[in-house]
Amino acid sequence: MAAVIIAIVNQKGGAGKTTTAMTLAASVADRGLKTLVIDADTQASATTWWSNAPDDQPFPATVINLAATKDKLSVAIKGHLENYDVILVDCPPSIDSPITDSALMVADLAIAPVPASGIDTWASERVSRIANNAKEGLNPDLIFFGLLNRLKRTTVSKAMAQSLTELGFPLLKATLGDRNAYALAPVVGTSVLTLDDKVAIAEVKALTDEVLGLLNLKPAKPTRSRKAR
Repeated sequence: MAAVIIAIVNQKGGAGKTTTAMTLAASVADRGLKTLVIDADTQASATTWWSNAPDDQPFPATVINLAATKDKLSVAIKGHLENYDVILVDCPPSIDSPITDSALMVADLAIAPVPASGIDTWASERVSRIANNAKEGLNPDLIFFGLLNRLKRTTVSKAMAQSLTELGFPLLKATLGDRNAYALAPVVGTSVLTLDDKVAIAEVKALTDEVLGLLNLKPAKPTRSRKAR
């Protein structure tokens, strides 16, 4: 069976795209699904994260850099479909990029991480419009959701979620909090699942459950999470 494709998109940098892509990839791989991350961002943050893993504890998902393919990304992705169960694309921090357009044309699911601030709410409106344009164009089956990221249990966060919902911006039920584990994981080349943060681990597992459910994917036999040294 050909892989399902998940595009991680946002209009601006610092929204948590790479964190979402790599965290979800590691968790999906931990469920026994063969997983590929395509680093389509010239900043190569996902590639750096992967390279930080120690040789004896490699990152659980494969990572390749295809930022140079530009608007030919969709063609490059198709060359990997038969070798993986899930492909995640870490798109560049520009919704106008031809790379993002190319990824959305072949994606089954697009996820836009949204940090908990009012300014990012405005940016998310544009992301939603671009995703809807893709659905109305060459990819009518595209599923699109926002993911509240770096969430703090504050009045601002709650107001932001309500505002996005009122704007018709669909949100995943799962959220990722503002936790040190998400910042530490790329430094040591691992995933949150290997770190000592039970709340973060629970968040990631909830996100993985929801995403696999949306895509009608059944996990293979789970693999045991490794501990970072």
